[in-house]
Amino acid sequence: MKGMTDLWTRLEGAPLTAGFELRRLLGDDGKRVYYLTNRNGPGGETAVIAAVPQHSEQAEEQLRRWKLASPLSHPNLIRVFEAGWSEADGVPLAYARMECPDDDLATLLRERCLTLVEADEVLRAAVVALSYLHEQYLVHGAVEPGNILAVGETIKLSIHDVSSPHGDRTLQQDIRDLGFTLYQLLTQHNDRQLSDLHSMAEPFASIIDGSVRKGWSLARIAAVLEHPELREEEAPETPEDGSVPLLRREEFRRWGLIVVLAGMALLLVILVSRHSSAPSKAAQPPPPVTAQAAPVVEARTWGVVANTYGHRKDAERRARAIERRWPQFHAQVFPQSGNARTYMVILGDRLTKQEALRLEKDARTAGIGRSVTAREATP
Repeated sequence: MKGMTDLWTRLEGAPLTAGFELRRLLGDDGKRVYYLTNRNGPGGETAVIAAVPQHSEQAEEQLRRWKLASPLSHPNLIRVFEAGWSEADGVPLAYARMECPDDDLATLLRERCLTLVEADEVLRAAVVALSYLHEQYLVHGAVEPGNILAVGETIKLSIHDVSSPHGDRTLQQDIRDLGFTLYQLLTQHNDRQLSDLHSMAEPFASIIDGSVRKGWSLARIAAVLEHPELREEEAPETPEDGSVPLLRREEFRRWGLIVVLAGMALLLVILVSRHSSAPSKAAQPPPPVTAQAAPVVEARTWGVVANTYGHRKDAERRARAIERRWPQFHAQVFPQSGNARTYMVILGDRLTKQEALRLEKDARTAGIGRSVTAREATP
């Protein structure tokens, strides 16, 4: 993309013959240039245009991958709304109109490591997205921090490099790349020897070691995330990539059965404990007769928390992102009561419980994220 800066700047604001305009230049990643456009996605999603000049050696291959990704539909993958050839101000381009991310983990990684809670959220999203791709015998091909994106509160993988397996682009390589990416996110180190693995918290240390060195499957990673004690179990031999799609459902059933049995055992212990500790009905006194309570005016002590962060800068970044896309929710940042090191992104303040629950539902429906929670203020 060197030497193309003047061209990209000149095309800012130009109409594409495909029927929309390159409204604002957002920058490039060395392979593709990005513009904010005037046409959103079918669900009202903010969209960007990713473009590659037709004369580029990568143009045809990039367009093929965008079209391969166009039918994909998964909550943890960036959506491609359309892709094809077009022209802007006489310049022929391969383009794709897709969801606009708010941030990527490479940017965050330059400032700090992920917390364990954040790493867990990212890993779960990546595992289900890769599982979806692998079920269709597609590889992601570029699992790395810069290709793990935030759209609102949802973690999504990019789709620029999606392809069928070939050469060193294999399903198992996606899993190895995921393990190394997790290592980078938790250490800020680009060390393929995993030198700091011994000091890392579980189950992340075992998952990184298993995915990078031992050939763990996505199914086993998912099982260990739910039940960390399973990391000590002997894993079956990993099949060659060509046979993975044929065995994947059986492997998910095997590890899924282990998770279900463990959950049933835990539930049985809880039920037995409750039954043994509950007093008999005969020993319970009858409920006292009380006068009918007078109507109470509902207190305005509720708010809606969109996110909680350990750093004010992260909370402010998230509040600005919400304000850009959903200004109607008036996102603000407040320190959590009694904890000077925790900052909350608040969508509403001094609401009744019913108002807070309605706002929570509206925010989730708008796409801000599943972590949005109505909460009563701590006294």
